[in-house]
Amino acid sequence: MSAIVEEITEQMNKKIDEKFEQLNEKSIGEKVEQKSRISEVLMETMSVETVEGKELRNKKIADVFVNEYMRTGRISDKSFEYYNTATASEGGNLIPEDLYAKIIKKANTISAIRSLATIRPTTVNEVEFVIEKGGVVADWSTEIGNKVDTEVEGFDKVIVACHDLYAIPKATNRMLSDNAFDLESYIVEKIAEAFVEKSGLAYVSGTGSGQPKGLLTGLTATALATASKITFKELNTMVYDLPQKYAMNATWVMNRKTLGEVNGLTDLQGNPIFRQPEVRQEGSKVDGYLLNYPVVVDDNMPSLLTATAGQIPFVFGDIKSAMAIVDNVNVFTKRDDITSIGFTKFPSIIRTGSERLLDEAVVALKQI
Repeated sequence: MSAIVEEITEQMNKKIDEKFEQLNEKSIGEKVEQKSRISEVLMETMSVETVEGKELRNKKIADVFVNEYMRTGRISDKSFEYYNTATASEGGNLIPEDLYAKIIKKANTISAIRSLATIRPTTVNEVEFVIEKGGVVADWSTEIGNKVDTEVEGFDKVIVACHDLYAIPKATNRMLSDNAFDLESYIVEKIAEAFVEKSGLAYVSGTGSGQPKGLLTGLTATALATASKITFKELNTMVYDLPQKYAMNATWVMNRKTLGEVNGLTDLQGNPIFRQPEVRQEGSKVDGYLLNYPVVVDDNMPSLLTATAGQIPFVFGDIKSAMAIVDNVNVFTKRDDITSIGFTKFPSIIRTGSERLLDEAVVALKQI
């Protein structure tokens, strides 16, 4: 019996015993019959193919990968079946699913754009998005009259390609020899931080050549009336320039210093147009509300004060409709305890890409 099945069976037997102990006083025949039924149900629910079975398996794979392979470079015979699922390929080992999920979850808590955009996981290096042009055409009809066929005006196809991003977290050998050191959390944090630092900038202003294409790249924008200055009128115009169907999910995106210039502006009645959130919810990216729409700060955005001509310090709109990010779930890493004395490095490859899907879903202001 494999180690995976043994562990799942052990968990199942514990649950069977717990249920059996809860049975009321019955005849031996009734107890045996009921225990048999419990066994059948739990065997089904604890199967490797069920959610619970897969979760148990994925956690074990991640534990073996981190605390045996990454910590020591060795895999025990007992654990080899788990480790073997993370096959050696492309110069590294495939990071287990459970560990990958934690890296992406951490990245999503750091990156402002990732928290707003459409994110599509994939196992290939290109993903096609189909965008309806103009939506579905509709017409009125009487109950007995001839029905006019409705159709879609047309489609645009946007191909989002993934690009390789390298990160090389490292730990001292002394840290690795300390069993109390939480290596998994350390690796998750370091890979996520490196990933977000580089990809975050590309999601905003990447060229699309060898890197993701940014939200601002090639985006049509209205010029500011005065260089490095912003007015209530200009911001208010942005709100009403955005089509209504995108306004419901609209968000402002700007640099923190830009937000500092906005804070203090008033409307025509002298009321502040920016307000702080009354309660900041844990994990929320919202830094306040501008003209009653949420503001998300991303310091990869150009600053109003230092932006050069043509750069865009203000974006407002439905970022989820406007922007797509694609993550290849196959992340590779390997262990290097040779090239840096006293340290072990973990060179890792993450693949991600981004493209703007709908220009009409956002409006922008640019520096003159």
